[in-house]
Amino acid sequence: RGDFALLFGKAGCGKSLFAAHLFYRIAQGCERLYGRRVNGGPVIYICLEGQGGFRQRIQALEKKYGPAPGFFLIEQPINLINAEAEAYVEELIAHAKKIGAKAIVIDTWAQANAGGDENHSEAGGRALSAIARLRDETGALVVCLDHTGWGEDSQKRTRGWSGKWAASDTALRL
Repeated sequence: RGDFALLFGKAGCGKSLFAAHLFYRIAQGCERLYGRRVNGGPVIYICLEGQGGFRQRIQALEKKYGPAPGFFLIEQPINLINAEAEAYVEELIAHAKKIGAKAIVIDTWAQANAGGDENHSEAGGRALSAIARLRDETGALVVCLDHTGWGEDSQKRTRGWSGKWAASDTALRL
């Protein structure tokens, strides 16, 4: 809890599929997942890419595992770097506190930073400030799904500005 994590990989590798399964089950309050002990509870999942297909994934998870009343799906576009970002973050913090969110998932970093240059610190720094507020004021784990670059060496870390990589507490590559 209270960390910032990156879940990243090549486009189409299954990041959203994996994250949907993981956080749906966490929202159900399961005690063990992938052989590990889990501190389950409410999850806010902000889906910014592929919303139509994502809803079908959630329906399939519900069919297989049952309902997850603690899984809160947000499909409205958000941007962590534009003029409206502060008001959105305030609203998200209030909701996360109200439900006692254990995790807030942002799928994807690129969409939450649309309009900014992902290779420079100005936009990335604003996004990281918003993420730090979410983390600090809610105590929730904040996870951003992200892409790798296209070159051979760039497959080892997230695409764009290195500051987000440095700011993360955990990074998992798929």
